[in-house]
Order: sequence, then C-alpha cells, then structure tokens
Amino acid sequence: MVGQQGLQPAWIGRLSGEIRDVHGSTAHGPSGVQTYQAYGPLQILRKIAISRSFWCVDSAEKDLAWVPNVNDRDKRGWIRGNRTEYKHGSTYLYGGEEIWTHYDYAEYILKRFVDESDSDGPSWNLAGQANILKDLEETIPLSTTQTVDQVLRRLIPTKLGIDYTIFAHDGGFVIYVYALSSLDFSFAGKTLPKNPNTVQIQASQTTDNIQTHVSQSEDHGYKRVRVLGKRIVVCCSLRGKQIEEPNSETLVKKWSDELETDYKHGTGDIMDEPAAHDAVRAQDQFRPVYQQYGAPADWDFHLVQAAPKLDAAGQLVAEPADFQRQVRDTLSYLPLREGFDYGPTDDPDDWPVDNTPTGHEPNFRPPAVWIGMPDPRQPLNPDAPDWFAPVDWLGMAVNVSLTDLGVFLSAPPNHLLADGHWGGPFDAYGTETVPLYDYEKLVATLAFESDQRLIFSLELPDASPSGGTKDILVDDAEFWYLTPYTVIGTDE
Repeated sequence: MVGQQGLQPAWIGRLSGEIRDVHGSTAHGPSGVQTYQAYGPLQILRKIAISRSFWCVDSAEKDLAWVPNVNDRDKRGWIRGNRTEYKHGSTYLYGGEEIWTHYDYAEYILKRFVDESDSDGPSWNLAGQANILKDLEETIPLSTTQTVDQVLRRLIPTKLGIDYTIFAHDGGFVIYVYALSSLDFSFAGKTLPKNPNTVQIQASQTTDNIQTHVSQSEDHGYKRVRVLGKRIVVCCSLRGKQIEEPNSETLVKKWSDELETDYKHGTGDIMDEPAAHDAVRAQDQFRPVYQQYGAPADWDFHLVQAAPKLDAAGQLVAEPADFQRQVRDTLSYLPLREGFDYGPTDDPDDWPVDNTPTGHEPNFRPPAVWIGMPDPRQPLNPDAPDWFAPVDWLGMAVNVSLTDLGVFLSAPPNHLLADGHWGGPFDAYGTETVPLYDYEKLVATLAFESDQRLIFSLELPDASPSGGTKDILVDDAEFWYLTPYTVIGTDE
C-alpha cells in the first residue's frame, strides 16, 4: 500500500489462484476483470498434514509412520507419548519419559513439519505470550492424521483463555500467542497473565466513527468451576477370620452352607467310591464352594481407611468419604508395579525402589492372594507363626470378581482349601484329595474404584446454583491411594 510513509506492506501471503472475466475488445482496446484468490499464512498450516512422528531410539533419530497421543499411556499403562530429556537439534523428540509442555510440542510441530528456513523458505517461530504454553502439560489425543492448524488449536485452546494470530517477521512468520483477558487470573498455583496489547477507543475524538457499540455479557461466566478427573483407585488388603489384627475379618466366603453340604456329600451315597464323589464335586454348580471370597456386605471399608476423601484443592482430608456397598467390582490390576521394591523403609524418599532395567516398562501387578500354613522349616513346632505363600505358588489361579469386591480362586480340587472345615467321614463323604489349606487364613490384596473422584474446585464467595457450574473433564487425571496395612509382599 502507498501511504504518507511511502510503501508499506499491508498483507503477506500467497496468491493461489486467478480468475479472468474477459469483456472483449472496445474502442479503447481489450478489457475485462482479473481476480486473484489471496490466502494468509494460516492457509499454509491448514494444508500441512501430520501422520508421522520423530523419535529418538538408541540415541538415533527415527522418522516413524504413526503419531502417538501427546503425554499419553497405552492401555497397559506403558509410556509411549512422552518426550526426550534433551533436545535433538532444535526440538525435543518422542521416545523419552519427560512431559511435553504445550510450548515444547508447538515448537516441535513448527520446526519439524513447517519451517523452511533451511531451503530459503519462510521460518516459523513462537512469539508474544508464548511462555503461557510452558505451564500447560495436558494429554492431547491425536488421530491417524491431522493438520498443523488442528494441532495448534489443541495446544493453544481458547477454552483456557488463550489464542494466537500469525504475523510476518524477519523472513518468515511467528505464531503470536496472546491471552484473551485484560486481567490476570491465578488458579492452582498458576497465573494466566493479562493481554498487554489493549486498544483505547475515544469515540468523541474519532472523526470517522459514526457509532460505537459496547456489549457486556455474563453468558459465558460461571460462579463455580470444577476440574474432574477419574474415580479414585483404592488398593487394600482383605483378611480371613484367623488373621490377626490390624483388621477384623474382612474376607468371607461367598457360597451358601447348603451348597457346601451338597458338595461334601458328592453323589449322596456314602458307600460310593471316593473318585465318584470327586467327579460330582467337579460340576460347574459347585465352582463357588471354597473358591469365591469377598468383603462382607456390611464392610466398614477398614474403619473408613479405604474410603479416602479429597478437598477442593485435591488434598486428602481426615474425614471419610461417603460410600455405598451395593455396586462394587474389583479391578484386574493393582496400582503397583512389577519389579518395584515397596519397602519396608524408614525413609519415605527411598520408597519405592525401581529395580527394572533401563528401557523396560514394568507391568502392573495382578491382584495377589496369600495363604497361611505351618512353617515348613519348623513343622513340629506348634508355636511357630504361620508361613504365608502366594496361592499361585501352590498351583491355584486368581481371578477377580466382576460383581463384587473379592476374588475367585481355582484350586484343584476345591476342597484343597477346606482344612479345618471338612469334618468327619459322615460329614464329608470320601475323597482322593486331603484338604491342605484353611481358607480362613487367606489374605487378598485388591484394587477397586472409589465412589469419589479426583476434583479440583474453585468458586466465588457468592456462588449459588443460579450462578452456574462449569465442569471440565480431564480423562487422564488420576489419584491412587494405598490403604494403611496393605500387604504388598512377604519376606522370608
């Protein structure tokens, strides 16, 4: 544009098309209308698709043909979407255990997929209030392919009070980040700074201003904001009747006395061979007998120690949370890792010790069950304490209950666990297997989802239902709680 200051760039972009309307020849020569389609630099970002990712594998840079979600774990809990500890060239890469900030990932996207400064094309950089992005570390879901513009919209979301525009600068472009608010806001130890670039309109002194329209609205305002994570995962131990305190009996049988009697009687004829009785006991109807265990219906959640409650800031409080007993199920894993030494130790900073090899992702532990028996090293000492062994060492499988807080064991045959409960020959008819273990000496460590969830809440002093409540769901925000006196292993 030509102005009082001479030639001034009014727009920088790309002319991507041309249309000519030819009007034909007149007395003054050929005439017509020539139209150009002009796009700004945003169009460049809309036309670059991302369906690959750059990794550091064994100190070498790799270009792989898929894109992991940012800061995500797979269904096994393995890290696969985090960044390296150090930059490779101008950016971090996938393949490490560090958390991507939104700034890191925006820089990675621009430099790895957009910047053309090495081949005399435009450079791309972050500018403005881009440091705001260094405080954001969300999990960002990505699909098989997406454009750079779509990724930046997730990295610089307007729902968090920030936006961006694109300026031409020094032979290239900058993603200019800015806050949408004219005031500073602080929450959870972080501050969203105000936008320093404001414009003052003085309508009475503007000669070409015919009318000024100012609108104020509270339609998008809320008196209460809550950030919702997942339900709390609680890990605790349930103990049979003959296990001493700290907790009373919390692992009870889940089969009826009538079914147990039918199991003991086998064919129903005491004169039948033991093998015939055992064959009847193997029928599916008897699967729960001596095999299915769980918390009592009136369980107090270990005097509410297994019912943690969080305050509005996400911190544990002393009072118990509300809970119900009707809807319960057991998770198929424990929030504990294979290969970790969880103690005991007097120094919390030493807990736990990770013994897994470098580069190996440890699995979650499965639910664990132990059973007490006479100490094999002191078989003749009646005062020797019980010796506890994992039931899988004894050939039993452990499955979780899908409808209750408990476990389903698989001991061949069932009454292997009926020591002390089998009775005499007229109580339990013949068998080829003598009971060896007492199910009242079982200890099971399980995990379940609490009735509470991880919540951060902020509200104004005059908050009320009519003031509105805004819920923000963060699917990957988790809280794992290990109840006191939980058995996580046995020593010699």
